[in-house]
Amino acid sequence: MAISQPTASDQLSSPDHSLSHRVFANDNAASVKTIVASTGGNVGIGVDSPTAVLHLKAGTATANTGQVKFENSTLLATPEAGSLEFNDGRFYVTGTAKQRVIDRTGDVITASVDAVGTAETTIYTATLSTGGAKVGRIYKIHCDGVIKNKASTDDVTFYFYRDATLITSVTPTGKTYVVGTGWHLDYNETIRTVGATGTAAMHGHIVIGGTDTSFQSLLTGINFTINRSLIIKAKWSDDLDQTENVITIYQGYLELKN
Repeated sequence: MAISQPTASDQLSSPDHSLSHRVFANDNAASVKTIVASTGGNVGIGVDSPTAVLHLKAGTATANTGQVKFENSTLLATPEAGSLEFNDGRFYVTGTAKQRVIDRTGDVITASVDAVGTAETTIYTATLSTGGAKVGRIYKIHCDGVIKNKASTDDVTFYFYRDATLITSVTPTGKTYVVGTGWHLDYNETIRTVGATGTAAMHGHIVIGGTDTSFQSLLTGINFTINRSLIIKAKWSDDLDQTENVITIYQGYLELKN
């Protein structure tokens, strides 16, 4: 690696004529300009004319060519305002005096799904990464859509799974739902302990046509080493009116907090 002063052509090609140093790395074929520092204080990595304090070149889809990568690190014993850290699969951004975790949203559905008949139909799946469960992590799922049925005796039941393990099932109070009746559900789960016999606390609401059915429980014996996906299914009590007993999901997404 070598450091050199800018050439005359570099100075002329720079918008502000202020390139002050260049760092070259020999790739055995040619010297490649890697870092450019301007007298105005901007630094460019792979960028000839940096327009920010730190300006990075674009990455590619090829492995090991991303723009920024963090190695797993030990968190600061005392949080420092303005710091960004990565530890145990989590990014931490510290504001004033407390570490905060960047929230993430994923598993967004982009196509509607209908559930009819008495067989359980999967309407939403959030695929979690191996080892994704962490003590204190919160999973929040939101789903919504429309529902209709033929009679108040035709009930819909929601089933909540972790992979093949049933967490709970909920049957909202039976009513007649006219075409276009809206529904939504919110499900929150906080991880308490992990491992093969993990525990969690969960709470949820299912609202259909303005009627709210809530549910909650303390979950035990969850095998977080293999049960990695949160799955929601639905089925009807009556299989005779499949054209009239229909629940449709329009939106669904998962939020990971902490």
